[in-house]
Amino acid sequence: MPDEFLARVGRGVKRALRGAKAEHADPAPNYCTGEHGAGVCGGVAGDDGSLPSYYSLPAQTVAQADALVGAVAGHGPPGSGTVGWVGQVSVQPTDASAAFHAALARIEVDNTHTLQTRWDVAFLFVPGLLCSRYPLYMRDTRHHFQNVLGLDARMLEVNTEASVATNAATIADRVEATHRATRKRVVLVGHSKGGCDVVAAMGRYAARLVPIVAGVVTLQAPLGGTPLAEDVARHTSVKKAFDLLVGAMGGTGECLDGMRYDQRRTELAEYPFPPAVPVVSFASSISGRGASRASPMRPLQRYIAAHHNDVPNDGMVAAPDAHLPGSLRVQFAREFDHGGCAFPNPPWGAAHGRHVNEALVEMLMAAVPHACLPSLTAPEPQLL
Repeated sequence: MPDEFLARVGRGVKRALRGAKAEHADPAPNYCTGEHGAGVCGGVAGDDGSLPSYYSLPAQTVAQADALVGAVAGHGPPGSGTVGWVGQVSVQPTDASAAFHAALARIEVDNTHTLQTRWDVAFLFVPGLLCSRYPLYMRDTRHHFQNVLGLDARMLEVNTEASVATNAATIADRVEATHRATRKRVVLVGHSKGGCDVVAAMGRYAARLVPIVAGVVTLQAPLGGTPLAEDVARHTSVKKAFDLLVGAMGGTGECLDGMRYDQRRTELAEYPFPPAVPVVSFASSISGRGASRASPMRPLQRYIAAHHNDVPNDGMVAAPDAHLPGSLRVQFAREFDHGGCAFPNPPWGAAHGRHVNEALVEMLMAAVPHACLPSLTAPEPQLL
């Protein structure tokens, strides 16, 4: 039954995305790289300037998938007991949820932004799995940081379908290149699998990155693993289909394998996150009731809850798995699905991702002192 569910949801999502592309335009670019410039999320506009989005999935597709979940709920494998394993390690996160909600309220209600003075760092946003196939990914946040807050913010160019290890090496190189070009320390903000890639980069290349990385924020990242990666791996036909799909995009099935629980345990044990670098980890969830019934993530949220002991989740990641030992932990009190940090205008009136991301980065930067920028020009020669 779970095999049938995952396969049918996958077919439905692919049909929906094909329909969105057909409605809006000619060749669909890679939205995080390619013809729009390295590291810049773009998209193909329709006649009215609009773009297809994650929240544009047809309601019929979501309803069909949701009905299928209702049919299979309770008939799949029980939770493996690996969900939430990060909560059992000796070094626990420090809960900072109250401070986050206060910062978010100030941004939303009072329209005050303390980040506007942080020109001393460069903000690099690291995309998640398959983000290059989603128009508008992180565009709202990037525009907000650049044009409203006046900050040095950009997307970091990676192959989103590559493995965690491959992207960790790419991130290390990109961070060093950004530091050389700007003479600024870097703040890394990783969404979903991008958070795993960032944490892996910091652990694997600590000697190179600790001196030049001011801090890290992970957004809804499966740092401990995700039930979906585990369940897909257990169903051979679904895993083969996924590997073929990702291979056609220039990636590898290892991009999903790297989010399985055993691999996340091994990664964090062999390459621990450097304690000298401050890190904020953010988790959210939806109930699938009330207004959040409109979320495209509702079918997957119900699937994870049904097969993994009703664990709170955002439709992709179980909330307990989104935190890093030793981090400042934030659990969002509002309904907020896995696309919330990355895409604008949730249809049910949830918080804007740009404001959530700003509040999280603001929390991080409170622990990062201002730095004086060195001159980017060579010093004047002195007469002897």
